[in-house]
Amino acid sequence: MKTEILVVGHKKFHKPLFKNEYKKIFVGPNQAKLASGQDYRDSSGDNIAEKNANYNEMTAIYWAWKNLDLDNYGFCHYRRFLKYDGKLLDKKTIDRLLQTYDVIVPKVELLDQGNRTNEQHYVNAVKHNDVETLRNIIIQKHPEFLEAYNLVMARKSGHMRNTFIMNKMAFKSYSSFIFPLLSELEEIIPTDELVGPRSRAFGFLAEKLLDVWIEINHINFIEVDMIFSELGIQRYKNALTHRLQA
Repeated sequence: MKTEILVVGHKKFHKPLFKNEYKKIFVGPNQAKLASGQDYRDSSGDNIAEKNANYNEMTAIYWAWKNLDLDNYGFCHYRRFLKYDGKLLDKKTIDRLLQTYDVIVPKVELLDQGNRTNEQHYVNAVKHNDVETLRNIIIQKHPEFLEAYNLVMARKSGHMRNTFIMNKMAFKSYSSFIFPLLSELEEIIPTDELVGPRSRAFGFLAEKLLDVWIEINHINFIEVDMIFSELGIQRYKNALTHRLQA
C-alpha cells in the first residue's frame, strides 16, 4: 500500500529519521528557499497556497487531496507527531490499523481545561463568532449537517491540530466536505477583516469541522498519542508555566 505522512512546516525542520513514509511539505512565502528537490510544496500543481495565512496547514491538506494518489494520507506538524504503543507511527503500523479503522486521530484535548465549548473556545481565541456565521450557512445550504455541527460545537473537547491519518476513501470524503464549507464561509467574511488572531480563522474552524465530519459519517476511528518535537515540548512547557503563573 502507498502510505505517506506529510510533515507540514514553514521553516527548516527535520523529519523523523529513517522513516521514508514521512515527507516534508513546505507552506508559506519562504518555501522556495526551504524545499529541496525531494520535498513537496503546497504551491505546485492544483493549489490554494495563497490562502495559507488564513488556512494554515489546510493548504497542505488541500494540495495532497488534489495532487497525490495514495492509499493512506497522513498529516502532522514539524513539531507534533503521532505515536502508537509508545512508538512513532510507521507505515507498517499505519497500514495495519487502517485495516480495522478508517481514521487515526490524536486523543481528544480538553478545551481550556474543560471550561469552554468548541464554540466558546473559538470565539475566545479569534474574538469573532464565525461559528455562528458558518451555522447560518449550514442552515441555509446544508441542513443535514446541522445536528452534528451543533453537537460538536457544544462539546468541551475535540480532536485538534488538523493532525490525522486516513484511508483514501475517508480522506476524499473529508476533503469534499470541509473545503466547500470553508469556501462558502470565505465568500461572506471580508478579507480585510482577517487580521490579528482572526487571520487564521479557516484553519481554526477546520479543527472543529473534523469532528463534525466524523459525526455525520459515523467514522470508525482510533485515538493515539501525540508526541512533541524538542521545539514543541519547550513551547508547551513555556505555555504551561505561563498559565500556572497567571
